[in-house]
Amino acid sequence: MLRTMSGDIQPQTIYPGRAGQVAQLGVCLVLTAVGVFLASIGDGAGIVCAGFFGLLGFVFALELIGRPSYLRIDRDGVEVASLFRAQEVRWADVEAFGVVTERRPRGREQKLVVYWSRGGERARGRHDGALRHTAGMDEERLAAHLGDCLARTRPATGRRLDRQAR
Repeated sequence: MLRTMSGDIQPQTIYPGRAGQVAQLGVCLVLTAVGVFLASIGDGAGIVCAGFFGLLGFVFALELIGRPSYLRIDRDGVEVASLFRAQEVRWADVEAFGVVTERRPRGREQKLVVYWSRGGERARGRHDGALRHTAGMDEERLAAHLGDCLARTRPATGRRLDRQAR
């Protein structure tokens, strides 16, 4: 649970599920073995296949063993990290979180968790940034969760603040 009695956000780190990573590694290992077999019978494409899927398998093994990909939520903001870099979004810089669906080539659609910066162009429907991955969480669920965390960092309505100030 992220909320204490005082409303603070407790740090939480979410990692991608291991089942998908193990399946990806397994596919790479099988295709690497096929490439090695093809290379052993003299097929030049086997060397390319073994090299490509061997390298890809190495990357998946690093992801599985080292767990460099994560989504961390704490009182300062949210940090999304992948194998090669991390992205930090501070609560103070964000107005809202949401989900947009972008069209990709060949008619594919991709859902992204996006955010709008304070003073950004939300009225025009343009988002200011997107989180690169969701650490295996559903996009709508993650956007709602981040929106809830964002709300916990904001003061209550102005009227309530007036009553507290007196």
